[in-house]
Amino acid sequence: MSTFSNILPQQSKKPIPTKHVNFTQGMILGVDEFVQEFAYQSNRDQWMTRDLQGYGTVSGLKVATREVTDENDIKIKATWVDVSAGTAASPRGLMIRVPRGQCANLSDWLVKEEYRAEIKRRFGSLSGKFPLYVVLSYRDCPTDDVPIPGEPCRNEADLTAPSRLTDDFVLELSLDPPAQCEEDALRKYVQWLAGHVQLTDSATGAGPDIATFQQAIRDAVQVGSPPCPVLDFTITSPPTMFTIKAAKACEYLRAAFLLWVTEFRPLWKADFNEAGPGCGETAFPSEAGKAPVEDKVLLAKLDVPLTDGEVSGAVTVIEDNRPYLLHSRMLQEWMLCRGGTQE
Repeated sequence: MSTFSNILPQQSKKPIPTKHVNFTQGMILGVDEFVQEFAYQSNRDQWMTRDLQGYGTVSGLKVATREVTDENDIKIKATWVDVSAGTAASPRGLMIRVPRGQCANLSDWLVKEEYRAEIKRRFGSLSGKFPLYVVLSYRDCPTDDVPIPGEPCRNEADLTAPSRLTDDFVLELSLDPPAQCEEDALRKYVQWLAGHVQLTDSATGAGPDIATFQQAIRDAVQVGSPPCPVLDFTITSPPTMFTIKAAKACEYLRAAFLLWVTEFRPLWKADFNEAGPGCGETAFPSEAGKAPVEDKVLLAKLDVPLTDGEVSGAVTVIEDNRPYLLHSRMLQEWMLCRGGTQE
């Protein structure tokens, strides 16, 4: 029996995405330098996307369901969930591309014992309506194996290594929706402002000064407990209303959005570990004391009617909580034309 074993290849250093290579004449470049430079460039792209634009569906990815019935058109034989081709930005800032339409057989999914057991545990029965979520996430996969130099006496698996990483995606049906801490807080903040700020052209009633207005917002905001604190607002009777002259709307809105950017958004903005996940992983470890951040995009909620574990009616697709991004051209056209009509 041999007393020798394979010599393991030397592991490259883990790249730090906030550093880039300072190329200098005469510098010897190796794998680490190229990996480091890619990590820096990739991280900047993700950083700009998640901080400057946000995340969500960008184009396509429409969710629909269809039923296949028996020859008498009475009993549902299979229910399919379809997702069209499209693109999305993940909470981390990764661009996800689904190049062609996808489909999943919901009836086959429900046959699996682990899902049936979990539905019964959560809802107490396999009959009734239960929520199911269509979730999209990014992954990359190693491809294009090439021969690599190495030591003798290697296993066959050690003779080649992938030379490329291909962008890929994961579409899944889940009993749990991905956490949308910042998305939920942002929506509530805007809704509260829209419902509590009234613009007037009246010459009377100057409204509160800016400092008073900002403090009133701070006093109204209520923040729940981490790791995903719920944003709520103090309920007063009658509701707090701010009447502001239309000519000063810009000034007050600037003040309200300044509070969001400097004080409130940091409470909900996801904190991603800069190292990122491995192939097929979609959760990123976060700072100590915080829950891991799921790098997933909610596409739709499905209300599924069940009878004895089988789909017994039309599945309802609900997209109210789907985050999405409008591209700049759409926003430009809206800003230019919202005050007038097109002939």
